[in-house]
Amino acid sequence: MNIIETTLYISFNRWADVPLCEQFIELQPTELAGLSAASAEIREAIATLLLQCGLQDAASSLPACDPQDDPQQVFCRLYSQLAVALQSACGHRVEFTAWHRGPGAMQCTTLYGYEQREVGERSGELALALLQRACPALQGLETGDQSATSLEQRVQAFRRFAEPRALPADTRAIIAAAERRSIPCIKLDRPPFEPPADGARIRLHSTLQTGHGCYQHTIDSNFCVDRGVDLWPLLRDRVAIWRLLSKLALPLPSNDSEPRACATANRARRIARQLDYPLMLRLAIKTRRGGDSVVIADEEALSAVFSAPGHQPENCLLEPLVSGNCYKSLVVGGEFLAIVAAGHGPGAGVDCSHLAHPSLVDSIKRVARSIEVGMLVLTLVTPDLGAPLAESGAAFVDLDIAPQLDSFLAEDSDLLARAAEGFVSWLYPPGSPAEIPLLAVAGTNGKTTTSRLIYTMLQRDGRSPGLACTDGIYTAQGKALRKGDLSGVVGHYPLLTDSSLDCAVLETARGGALKQGLSFSHCTIGVCLNVGEDHLEERGINTLAQMAAVKRSIVERAREVVVLNADDASCIAMLPFPATARICLVSMEQNSRSLRQQYGADTCLSLLETVNDEEYLVIYDGDEKLEIAAVNDIPITFNGAARHNIYNALHASVSGYLLGVRPDIISSALCQFEANFETAPGRLNFYEDLSFRVLLDYAHNAHGARQLCRFLESVETPGRRILVFSGNSDVPDYSIAELAEVMADHFDRYFCFMYRGTPEDRYGQVVKVVTDTLVRCGTPREYIDQQDTCVDAVGAAFAQAREGDLVVVISGGMERAEVWERITSDE
Repeated sequence: MNIIETTLYISFNRWADVPLCEQFIELQPTELAGLSAASAEIREAIATLLLQCGLQDAASSLPACDPQDDPQQVFCRLYSQLAVALQSACGHRVEFTAWHRGPGAMQCTTLYGYEQREVGERSGELALALLQRACPALQGLETGDQSATSLEQRVQAFRRFAEPRALPADTRAIIAAAERRSIPCIKLDRPPFEPPADGARIRLHSTLQTGHGCYQHTIDSNFCVDRGVDLWPLLRDRVAIWRLLSKLALPLPSNDSEPRACATANRARRIARQLDYPLMLRLAIKTRRGGDSVVIADEEALSAVFSAPGHQPENCLLEPLVSGNCYKSLVVGGEFLAIVAAGHGPGAGVDCSHLAHPSLVDSIKRVARSIEVGMLVLTLVTPDLGAPLAESGAAFVDLDIAPQLDSFLAEDSDLLARAAEGFVSWLYPPGSPAEIPLLAVAGTNGKTTTSRLIYTMLQRDGRSPGLACTDGIYTAQGKALRKGDLSGVVGHYPLLTDSSLDCAVLETARGGALKQGLSFSHCTIGVCLNVGEDHLEERGINTLAQMAAVKRSIVERAREVVVLNADDASCIAMLPFPATARICLVSMEQNSRSLRQQYGADTCLSLLETVNDEEYLVIYDGDEKLEIAAVNDIPITFNGAARHNIYNALHASVSGYLLGVRPDIISSALCQFEANFETAPGRLNFYEDLSFRVLLDYAHNAHGARQLCRFLESVETPGRRILVFSGNSDVPDYSIAELAEVMADHFDRYFCFMYRGTPEDRYGQVVKVVTDTLVRCGTPREYIDQQDTCVDAVGAAFAQAREGDLVVVISGGMERAEVWERITSDE
């Protein structure tokens, strides 16, 4: 067996809307034969192993096996279901499993869900170890010591690792309640965010962001952090809690205005003599680990606490011990919800509200009205829940504004679900917004330019947009929060946590979607510019149709509009989109009549038309025709020579229009958007301050190279054309050769280099493929120069450039700033 590739989707993805582990596996004929011959026995052997390890539920959840089942199916179903069952046994609520046949006869892909990444990975490793134990025919697995004792130890070690990393039931309930209302939830304790250090959160694995941008709230253990700044003392300080409850005239363990504090054994003894035993000793500052309260029966027990090994002098509180039963009074969104019997014995977790005396409920409601908090629990001790509060001897002993409901409510409790629903409704009352408009831009080429154009339009419209693209993530003011290729979830999620945003433009690249998934379950508008044969033979994507399916999986999440390039066969083949309200088609080659005849009279259109002998960008919306801007007035089109940028402008203008930007603002943005390094770095950036001209671009694939070469036909060049370029090391050699073939015959000199970050096993190979291809296409070898880096290649090209020459530099994103600095330096 060989695990060829593993992908860990951290969020929504092309297979499901849950985090998944995807593994591309190749089995050997002997392994398939062994699986086929004894599938039922293998299943029973695994169940026996699980029972031996104390995992009864996991054993019972294994799928049945039929001797007639395909052996690949047997393996994939057992493996994925076993990985899920192991996680479920440790409190991780995961269900999704699937499998697919691979391109080869012995290949297959398994998928299983996970809740926490490391737990998901380890569950797969342990599942393979169990499979190999049950089926000796499976070979080549690095699963460690195979003795029975060792395997049981591994299962127990997995449980110790996995159980504390499960999402709390409260958190799961809030996520479920939010999802029912289509309110997005981002897990801030999960990738791509760094997990906090112990103590940095109220409760580990419980921190959420609900909503996006300006509508977001941060939740930590049922506490809304952003709406509870003034309530921080009540989270841990028992003295502050006592004072509040005393001010509200609630019965407390004593009549003191605040609890008796003691930091030493002597003071504790003096207080104890005044109060009389038995007593309750509590830490003044709550801990979330428990064990911070203890019953003190007599002076000897009190002395033992203070003299215990490792005891640190801390401020403690002494109060009379209240006799009776313990109850938890639950308030959600300022409304009394229930009184629940606490503890772990019979009756624990039962709603006792109907037994409570009205005076008790009135007191709870008084507290609810006084604290603006999403959820709180008052702990009451009383000998008689039905007696008047003033006569029962009851006392309120605690207030928790970040309650852990799963400490007294079962996960499937109706009360827990109702509490979560009420909490979400408190955050977002019915009818209030939770999401900002999201616009996702997909395609092989042009994504960054189009995204930047839309971002500029929204800025000019007075909005507060965010932008995530291959250059970085940007705030509404244009400030770069981070630099680099952030066109996937690693950039999207941090951007969506910016509370200043009221909309966001998300360049959504194929690579990020295939490697980690997506940051959104749905977006407002989805745009697909084009589909090219770039990056085939990666992650199971081997054909243009498969690549189109990946990009479709992005834009099909649009709820309002999908914008498609009608001149691109792969884009138009994506139709229809049943879940999307509208379709908008973009074309430079077709007219409105033919498009609407074919795709419907209500189809929105963004077209290139001739108006008064000039090329114009025109939008058709219903019966309305809007002339947006003349092509010659849009700088990035270079008077219409950069045809690919006309496409980008068409997609951007209609996207802005559909987001509600006025046509005059769209026109203004297009006409003032310059193709310079500050506005559109690495996209047709000319530098004119040398004796020769320099053009920096990003035509890194054959599709982009064709567009560049077509543009260069319009660029008057008295001298020679010199090209500095390379191929990506992460694409097949034939793709690099295709790029070089496109560039051949268009330039007089070539300077090749290796992109930064090229893996060692590919170093030199890219330059060799480029050089060999250029020579094969007729370029004399002496006209081809080889350098280590792009900066070196630029220097070598500049050394040969003369007045009137044009030096075209194709740079990757990692070295773009350094290359531009070299271009613009005085060297």
